[in-house]
Amino acid sequence: MSFRYADFKATGGLRSDRGSEPSSASAEGFLNVRTSFVILTMVILQMSWLCAIWFLGVAGSPHKLPLLLGYTALSGLLMFWYRPSALERGLEALVVRPWLRVVVLGGACLVVGLIYASEQRVWRYDEEGLFAAAKNVAEEGPSAFFSSYRTHPWLGRQHPPLAPLLYGGFLSLFGDSLFSARVLSLGLFAAIGFLTFLIGRELYDTRTGILASGFLLSMPLMWRLGTAAMVETLLVFLFCGSLFLMLRFVKKPGTALAIAIGLTFACGILTKYTMLLVLPVLFGFCAIRLNAKSFVRALVLGALVGLPLLSVWGFFAWQDGLLYRHIKWVWFAALQVAKYDYGSQLLFETMTNRLPSALGVYNLPFLGIAFVQLLRRRQKSDWLLLCWIVPVFSILAMTLPDHRYFMVLFPAFAISMASCLGKEDNRTVRVVVLALFLCAGSLYLFVDWDRVNHLFLDKRYVQ
Repeated sequence: MSFRYADFKATGGLRSDRGSEPSSASAEGFLNVRTSFVILTMVILQMSWLCAIWFLGVAGSPHKLPLLLGYTALSGLLMFWYRPSALERGLEALVVRPWLRVVVLGGACLVVGLIYASEQRVWRYDEEGLFAAAKNVAEEGPSAFFSSYRTHPWLGRQHPPLAPLLYGGFLSLFGDSLFSARVLSLGLFAAIGFLTFLIGRELYDTRTGILASGFLLSMPLMWRLGTAAMVETLLVFLFCGSLFLMLRFVKKPGTALAIAIGLTFACGILTKYTMLLVLPVLFGFCAIRLNAKSFVRALVLGALVGLPLLSVWGFFAWQDGLLYRHIKWVWFAALQVAKYDYGSQLLFETMTNRLPSALGVYNLPFLGIAFVQLLRRRQKSDWLLLCWIVPVFSILAMTLPDHRYFMVLFPAFAISMASCLGKEDNRTVRVVVLALFLCAGSLYLFVDWDRVNHLFLDKRYVQ
């Protein structure tokens, strides 16, 4: 009775299957351990994380921690004793019935997301800044918004205008409450989950895509920002959208796809300048799968669509004196780790506690195993995932090591984890279900999260 992380057979390229046939897994296994040991490891990691929060006095609501410790133990016991056959039958039903995938995954996002959006605390500065700018658009119109662009501290110093315009338009239609803005974020979050499924299916198979969506939903930060009126959710959606379109383009180059890639990239830049991080990934995809002629064609067509949109914003920003301020801020932010104590402290804070908490500490063993598996198999789908993960992670770690910026990698992490779950072992579904249960406990802790102190950041940087 074992839990198996299995190698996949070489496919010679991206898989084109769309449906119910299983992915092929080789007989050679990377790691064979008892399922009970895997579940025990996940539970121990989560309980250790909760105990560390309690011991260090980090949480503003310590009364929740004893309850969460008991909940975590009960979740582990449930997965120890629960027979996996029903879970496996449910997964196979999702594989062969597309409509059921929409109902189950979409319904889960909708119900849980609406509850969390109505209860979650307000994110200071970022959510407050975007919501204030969006209300300005909804109440006074885009002209007044651009006229007062410099007076919005959150916008005038560092952000382009697409997110306030989109959220403002949504508020003008459905009411100008914060909850309405969060509903839009929830819709984008659901779209990110669907794109994760599509990319996982494109790279591997349908089952991997479904499991990847499950792993993505087990990452607490995705729920927290996916139900908050913040720019990161829109950015991740456009980032993943451009990568999915590129995967389709490298498979079958076409004019419409090239134009869509250029349009998506331009919208991403107009959302947040960190969309530039998608460029090395797109170039990596092209280098692995495209010839020089197709690559140049994609570049030219994408530029013909994207550059005019960016030029309009660039011209306005230059005339209004914003362009220099934004470039100066981006340059300052990019040098935080290299030049300033804050950057190096933030890097250590992020890598030791913020990012593990954002991903779910119970997922960390799978992330490590998945990365090793990608390096061992080295199939073309694996190389594409590595082209997504390695350059973006390295650039962020050296420049902008805020855990929220790493969200553009969460779908890639989820797909890599799903691709390493052995197809032939029907108990692997319990791992995803347990991760979802443990994520629910984390979300209960974070719903009114008020961090009392930081482990490695100087107090003057967080006041």
